[in-house]
Amino acid sequence: MSLCFSPSIKPYACGTDTCWPKDATISQSCFATSKELVDHNKNEHSDEPYTEKPFRCALAGCGKSWKVCYFDHSDRPTKI
Repeated sequence: MSLCFSPSIKPYACGTDTCWPKDATISQSCFATSKELVDHNKNEHSDEPYTEKPFRCALAGCGKSWKVCYFDHSDRPTKI
């Protein structure tokens, strides 16, 4: 599901070291939907070493990251 209706906004970012190097301000791989990000991760990073929180928010100033591709900007616990 997309967070917005504008395809130019791509808030779902790959947080692996390959796509988002430590010194970079944004990922090289950002997507409009969570499905695109999950597909990217399966296709591009399946043989790479484990990344603790590979899914990151690409919105400027957010800085949050997740273990699973479920983005919620609140600080409340979530049920899966």
